[in-house]
Amino acid sequence: MIRMIRFTVSAILSACFIAGGAPAALADNVSAPTAAKVSKPVWTRSNFDEYIRRFNAHDETAFDDYIAPEMRMLNGTLAFTGVQGMKDHYLKKIWPFYKEELHVERFVSDANSIAIQMWAHFTASKDADTLFGSVRAGETFDFHGVIMYEITNNKFSRITVAYNSFMHTDPTGKTVNMGIPH
Repeated sequence: MIRMIRFTVSAILSACFIAGGAPAALADNVSAPTAAKVSKPVWTRSNFDEYIRRFNAHDETAFDDYIAPEMRMLNGTLAFTGVQGMKDHYLKKIWPFYKEELHVERFVSDANSIAIQMWAHFTASKDADTLFGSVRAGETFDFHGVIMYEITNNKFSRITVAYNSFMHTDPTGKTVNMGIPH
């Protein structure tokens, strides 16, 4: 009975360590099962940085190249679908009014997902009524958060954005926490 419990604990612990390789032995005379081979991520930091470079250049063709046709995006309280949903959001609601720069502060990936800790900086390019409210040219918005990208067939199939903070700075330098803007 005790030996069986040790094997069960060994098997459970081995399963927990598969990604990093199972320990040689976890209990007396009980070898851990051989670790399964884990595939390397297709998406490297340099691949992702190329997507971000194109995104920051407001290159709408990046969506064609990186977004799955059925992609679902949840960004705060906004939700949209597919390549056309991304284009409609950025080409009609963000990029005509803001110079947006996305900065990747931390990148983590596996074979099926990417997570980034990020900072997005928006500078209003003109006076306008926008998704963030009425703005004057030169006003800035800074968004800090985490984005999870799920990958299917080497394209982003689901993107989930989580906010940590969203700050507005007016031309006089006054900064206000906006909460979730949309």
